[in-house]
Amino acid sequence: MSGDRALRSLLVSTLLLYQVLHSPTLGLRTVEAFLRDRPPNPTELLKRSESENLTNHPLALATARDALALLQAANDRAGMARAYAQIGECQLAQNDLTEASASYEQALQLWQELNDSVEEAEVLISLGFVENRKGEWTSAVSFYTRARELIGGQDEPAILGRIASGLADILNRNGSLEKDSISAGPQLFSPDTPTYR
Repeated sequence: MSGDRALRSLLVSTLLLYQVLHSPTLGLRTVEAFLRDRPPNPTELLKRSESENLTNHPLALATARDALALLQAANDRAGMARAYAQIGECQLAQNDLTEASASYEQALQLWQELNDSVEEAEVLISLGFVENRKGEWTSAVSFYTRARELIGGQDEPAILGRIASGLADILNRNGSLEKDSISAGPQLFSPDTPTYR
């Protein structure tokens, strides 16, 4: 039995050393969790990343990537979608718009596969915001329109508020909604919209 215990200890030590060398933040968190007899929790890591993103974007990005690695190992597709969206948020905060778009697209694909229209709409809004930051207003409105169509008659005032905010920002930056290229904007929030009844 002592030989098994020694082998187990050696294997655990090797694994922890590998994680520290391969991904320092994840490795250190794994060591901390091992010492507390529990594995790192990816949901807690994503929440930590959200908080860290307020003050330390690179650390928040590393934390979100650590969560993604754990979620991929567990094949948790909804968790992976949340992690990709959080990674996009961190990249957006660093003004890395190309990478943010790619991360949001990965989240979008997972939510589509999972048939979660509310989460899909949230990611479409984020993609719209990225396009707005790039000055690609027509593309931004397209994302907002797709998000609104996904929500349909569902009672989702927070999502509708984010869409309205995005469209208002486009109006503020662009000065107008062009009739040919951005005609859907005003129609998204007409009094006939089921949510406003």
